[in-house]
Amino acid sequence: MSDMPIWYGQLRWRAAVPFARLIDGTVSRSDIVEGSGLYAFTSDDQALSAGTVLYVGKTDGVTQSLRRRLGQYVNRLGKTGGPSSGHAGMERLAAYYAEPGNSLYVRWCGCTLTRETEGGLIDLFSPRFNGKYEGRALADDERIPAMHLYDA
Repeated sequence: MSDMPIWYGQLRWRAAVPFARLIDGTVSRSDIVEGSGLYAFTSDDQALSAGTVLYVGKTDGVTQSLRRRLGQYVNRLGKTGGPSSGHAGMERLAAYYAEPGNSLYVRWCGCTLTRETEGGLIDLFSPRFNGKYEGRALADDERIPAMHLYDA
């Protein structure tokens, strides 16, 4: 995408990981940071784009860390036909992942300004499994203060 928002260029995303590698343990959950941040599920390992971002989410690092939250996805998506999580986005991803031929990747970044940044990502990519974000999203020309960003 051209003309990306200023704040988007500040995010330091980890490389995309095939979700199956988290499920089978080839990629350890301990590789995922314990802090707050954002995560994005995509249909490929290329740069995030409106056509490939399936779902974005956030963790606040206090009640939930990236490692714990993504671990919940591993537990749910790794059990085809398992009990519902009660989380609409997770259930939509589980249905997508269960379909033969669908690829699923995940990436994450460290950020403590998660609510507004998640809103900006939803506005930017319109992920098909997210609902409409109704909070305050970052404006295109807005910057995330450096103290809210870290390498995850």
